Amino acid sequence: MERKKEIKDKPLLQATIEDFWQVGIEMGLVVPKHSYDCAGIESKPKLILGIKALGQELGISVSSVNRLISQGTLDSAIYKRGKLIWFDLREVLKILKK
Repeated sequence: MERKKEIKDKPLLQATIEDFWQVGIEMGLVVPKHSYDCAGIESKPKLILGIKALGQELGISVSSVNRLISQGTLDSAIYKRGKLIWFDLREVLKILKK
């Protein structure tokens, strides 16, 4: 609690990268790598753009992601807009956990 007040009262130009990082984590904009907990999933989606990025995030190959898409496994976690494919990471993790 004291740390939050410290960051809040600090002038913007004196803020460190760690301060910005901490604020990002508290706002849900930054998710530390490998800190996904499917039991405590928030309602806000964490969106990932592209098949390659999803593969990197999950630690699997692009062809494995394409296979999951073609099988229809990830249909509820995909948002398409033109040529862009967005994935809701939290939904993908829920699906793959089942």
